[in-house]
Amino acid sequence: MLNGFQNPQTVALLGATSEIGESILRHLPLENMATCYLAARDPQKAVEAFQEFLPARIQLLPVNFQAEQTETHRELVDQLFALGDLDIAIIAAGTLGLDP
Repeated sequence: MLNGFQNPQTVALLGATSEIGESILRHLPLENMATCYLAARDPQKAVEAFQEFLPARIQLLPVNFQAEQTETHRELVDQLFALGDLDIAIIAAGTLGLDP
């Protein structure tokens, strides 16, 4: 839940290995952030990258996410909301170079 200063405490980043997603997260107020779900094809890689610049007190939780498997998106959203409130969801995932 947003705190009294309207700063996020829980963030979900879908497409956590995206440079766009990383840039957005870097510009959020981090003072009160407690939890960040990192959803990516390789979520452990995302955790390692974010550990380099996020304060150690922020809990980084890896979540497996395959953007091209659209049938799993609903399950992912349900999973994230089952874990508690989300203040911000950043969607920086997509697929490139796919033939129609």
